[in-house]
Amino acid sequence: MLDIDSWVIWSVVIKFAGLLAMAGVIGGSFIHLLADRLRFPARSHVRFYVLACAVLGWLVVPLHFLLQVGGINHSGIAGMFDPGMSVILLQSALGQVLLLRLLGFVVAANAVWLLMPENAGTMRRLAGYLLSGLSALLLSGSFAVTGHTVNLAIAASMLLVLHVLAVSLWIGALYPLLHLSGTAELVKVHKLMRGFGALALCIVAALLLAGVYLATQLLQTPADLLTTSYGNTLLLKLTGVAVLLALAALNKLLLTPRLAANGVAGLQRSIRCEIALALYVVAVTSWMTTATGPAGQ
Repeated sequence: MLDIDSWVIWSVVIKFAGLLAMAGVIGGSFIHLLADRLRFPARSHVRFYVLACAVLGWLVVPLHFLLQVGGINHSGIAGMFDPGMSVILLQSALGQVLLLRLLGFVVAANAVWLLMPENAGTMRRLAGYLLSGLSALLLSGSFAVTGHTVNLAIAASMLLVLHVLAVSLWIGALYPLLHLSGTAELVKVHKLMRGFGALALCIVAALLLAGVYLATQLLQTPADLLTTSYGNTLLLKLTGVAVLLALAALNKLLLTPRLAANGVAGLQRSIRCEIALALYVVAVTSWMTTATGPAGQ
């Protein structure tokens, strides 16, 4: 039987895996688009990455739902498979989230199938990328259905979706960028990083706009950052994001322009550090949205 502490830990672990799967699908699909335009030689690896993330998502999303069923029942593992409670929750916001995310991962897998042939025609590639975009909207849009912002104004839900989409694009793109940076000549790597850097400006703007607004809505006062468990955890997350932004700026302003002179070693070290920090941010987010909550919610 799962006690409360075990339920929280398992919920955090499963949510962590689900967030990574979502980020991989969204960010990996975008990097594949950039690599496709530049005719990178290792695009099949990126497609496999997106497909693996879609499969992981298909596995963990139902498991997370079952954990919610067991948690509400307070009956441990046996309660996870209570058909009556499952039917009730399937008709709630949790059921909508389950459907949206499962559909999003299925659409992503179909997008990969369309993009699988290296010599796929223009219409097939276009259909594949349209499905990738639809998958990103389904996955990020699922966050508007439930969570800490569901009782706030519609603007908060829309900004949360924007926030999730921006973070997923960024975090999910890091591993494909790391892999691709060592598979082609420096000219192509430079173009790839420059293309991603242009998007990064939009990502940072979205992160700052959405993050600041959501924090003001979820925290009753700025002092809550220091005096509540939710605020403390949010502060840990913001610290990780700040360092991540600094590394991204280093990549864009210093390492990418000097690729021709210095090679990819420094860039790859920086991306590895970004990946480690991204995992930290996702882990803190998983804990914050599972084990803590804003005051009054």
